[in-house]
Amino acid sequence: MTVLEEKKNHSTELKELNKLNHEINNKVFYMKELLDKNDYGTLNTYFEENFDFKIESNEEFTGNKVIDDRIKIKMQKARKSGVEFEIEANTLPQNVIDEGDLTELIFNLLDNAIEAENDSLTTNIMLMI
Repeated sequence: MTVLEEKKNHSTELKELNKLNHEINNKVFYMKELLDKNDYGTLNTYFEENFDFKIESNEEFTGNKVIDDRIKIKMQKARKSGVEFEIEANTLPQNVIDEGDLTELIFNLLDNAIEAENDSLTTNIMLMI
């Protein structure tokens, strides 16, 4: 690939990222408006219609509902893609790491693992916490 072709390719990718960024910002702005108005019913409906966050399990893994729900969402996504998902977890200690940071870390790790499994011959993810 020539330098000019790479530059065009990067330019196209940057335009797509900018478009995605605008779409995300618009969604977040709308959700913030609903929160500010305490319109939780509309916000819940918006989430159900726009995001695949329906949790189909009551399992508990870490003792932290926020993190457990995130794990369950990713577990469902993996299994729907034909990837077996196993977890071994202990109750997480309190106040060791910011819950938002830990949630983001787990989400990113699981997204990467699911994507890698979809591109490989193996179909198993093991999460140990």
